[in-house]
Amino acid sequence: YPPWILFYEGDLSLLKQPMMTIVGSRELNEYGKKNTEAAVSILKDSYVIVSGLAKGADACAHEAALKGGKTIGVIGCGLGRVYPACNRQLYQKIRQNGLILSEYPYFTGPQKYHFPWRNRILAALGEACIVTQAAVNSGTMLTVNEAISLSKDIWCFPYPFLEESGKGCNRLIEQGAGILYE
Repeated sequence: YPPWILFYEGDLSLLKQPMMTIVGSRELNEYGKKNTEAAVSILKDSYVIVSGLAKGADACAHEAALKGGKTIGVIGCGLGRVYPACNRQLYQKIRQNGLILSEYPYFTGPQKYHFPWRNRILAALGEACIVTQAAVNSGTMLTVNEAISLSKDIWCFPYPFLEESGKGCNRLIEQGAGILYE
């Protein structure tokens, strides 16, 4: 389901470069943060980092990418709205040094149903999808399902046994996702 229209702020030429989608939990723990930063530090020289400009893993991926790389944020509201408000400074940095995309008119507020729909764009942009932290039932898994429907490779960081915050990653690995390890 390609979007009818995309609105943008920033450097549209980034869409012509190789891109990698990085997603994860909004409730990022320290292990997930280290995973996100490690993935971005390895990839940012070769890929534009794509994520959803939400709090947690998305914000972490964008911040890490801006340290010497480029990033694209795909949002679930109009470009005239900042959601979540805690990412106001991050939005400004990406507007100046990256790209923000939305399929919603400028002043459209965030709606719960916008975010799962936005995930199809996240999945489509990246050559693959990297999951840095995910519970079994999470928005991250919706992005993964969109990526799978587009035949994109999924890569995950493994989590310790009984670690709830990473059970989604472990399940994806069990189902055939690539495993990221040193």
